[in-house]
Amino acid sequence: MKDLNVGTPTEGLSERLDNGDVFVEETNRGRILRIGPNQVKWELVSRVDSKQTFLET
Repeated sequence: MKDLNVGTPTEGLSERLDNGDVFVEETNRGRILRIGPNQVKWELVSRVDSKQTFLET
């Protein structure tokens, strides 16, 4: 997770899926990810503009 810069200071969830992937919600960063054994499979970021995500203040 550290290599992928995954983390959130006060809120977030993660869940291991049946196939071994991990679903991660970074609430403070407005980002969700699906991470497989060797890579990020997909990532969605809710953005206001190119510098700020929707949930950052």
